[in-house]
Amino acid sequence: MEHAQQSQPSNMNFHIKKFEKRQFGPTAQVWERSVLDTHHFPSQKNFNAVKTILQKINFGELNVHCLVGNYKVNGFISIVDRKIEMLFLGAGYIGMGLGKKLLPWAFSEHAACRVDVNGQMYMPSISIKKQAL
Repeated sequence: MEHAQQSQPSNMNFHIKKFEKRQFGPTAQVWERSVLDTHHFPSQKNFNAVKTILQKINFGELNVHCLVGNYKVNGFISIVDRKIEMLFLGAGYIGMGLGKKLLPWAFSEHAACRVDVNGQMYMPSISIKKQAL
């Protein structure tokens, strides 16, 4: 069976902008959809527990930057102490090369030199289903 090739979005239409408090809802939605598409949770209860923790996170303190296109948040990245802590892309944007836009940006603009995403210390019962990049 042939797979339809996803079109590559024009990077000219996407901008990386510092997270603003008003973007919490859309950013949390990107996280939720991305996690559901790329992680396996043992139960809905487990997922809901992690989602509750997310609601308490201050993204402003985690140096989150949003990938914005067509006036909406399509993904985001967090860089703390030169380490990429989070990288999530919204539904329909995984596999389209947008992670490849965020990573070099983090390396050049924030001197990121380490990657530590999907850290099990915060979410011990989550396992990766497929790679997000």
